[in-house]
Amino acid sequence: MRRDAFGFSGMLEKLSPDESPAEYLVKHAGTRQGLARLFGKLTQPEVETLVHDLDFWARREQVPPASFSTCFIMAGRGFGKTWSGARWVIQKAREAKTIGALIGPTAADVRDTMIRGSSGILALSPPWFMPVYEPSKRRVTWPNGVYAICYSADKPDRLRGPNCGWAWGDEPAS
Repeated sequence: MRRDAFGFSGMLEKLSPDESPAEYLVKHAGTRQGLARLFGKLTQPEVETLVHDLDFWARREQVPPASFSTCFIMAGRGFGKTWSGARWVIQKAREAKTIGALIGPTAADVRDTMIRGSSGILALSPPWFMPVYEPSKRRVTWPNGVYAICYSADKPDRLRGPNCGWAWGDEPAS
């Protein structure tokens, strides 16, 4: 689902860099009654879609430019770097027809932070697009057949072979 699926496209330019569409709507609804008017007419499937719409929850500063080949986030603790990376990977898995790569400092970092972490791929994936993580194959596979191979900096020579069309590199300085 895109940000404008519920007609929120006009508000995007009004957002401050540290504000998400969700925060903006809550702030401008003002009261519980305002929120009820805003969201009360949504059907249960629409509510579920909105809950899992990562664009709706993303702060403007967490959204990469529309057309980019490389995006680098250098920020401190609590910014949402892992959340932003996982969000982007899920979008790529929905759109891509190519293999992806998940690259972290160690295999444990890829597994525990990027995939299984509280802001990782499994935590952010909606139930209808939940990937299967197969640690023995170093692979995350989505329902549409797109998959990403897990790599770590502690074994850099393994980052050869498949022609990956996209990649998320976490903690590149390590």
